[in-house]
Amino acid sequence: MMSGRVFGVIRPYEEWLREQVFAFLDSLDYRLGKDMIVPEGTADEAAVAWLVQQRLDLLLLPYHKHRSDDGRFVDGIGVALQLPERWSSRSRRVPILMPVTEFSLGASFERRFDLLREKRPEVADQVILMPESQIGSADLAARIREIAASGPERTNGLDGGG
Repeated sequence: MMSGRVFGVIRPYEEWLREQVFAFLDSLDYRLGKDMIVPEGTADEAAVAWLVQQRLDLLLLPYHKHRSDDGRFVDGIGVALQLPERWSSRSRRVPILMPVTEFSLGASFERRFDLLREKRPEVADQVILMPESQIGSADLAARIREIAASGPERTNGLDGGG
């Protein structure tokens, strides 16, 4: 079992969904790191700038399409598209857990995820889609463990760099 793994979250969903996802990650021995929540409304560029300064064992990157504080539409795919190359290198494979509401699955998500697959297939391979109906599933837990096992072992998850 993993011990003391750290996750951070960019623009989390509402509290009712966030609580379910955090409880699921807790059951897998992931803990939210100190000051590891990038708030709703943060522009993609600012979220990526924050992220590259972190050392995480898992990134919780909700799809969560909404407007940033400067009025632009933002979502988790926008952040994933801007991740630096080193984020997705074979030596740095970090699970990217992407919760998606049922509404978004039926609306804009598939088209946006297709864009990620086309432009950044190596990042798309790290993304674990988590429709709200599958939160806590054994299949998702297994996929997280699979990707986490393919990257280097880290002791505290916060040793700088990214």
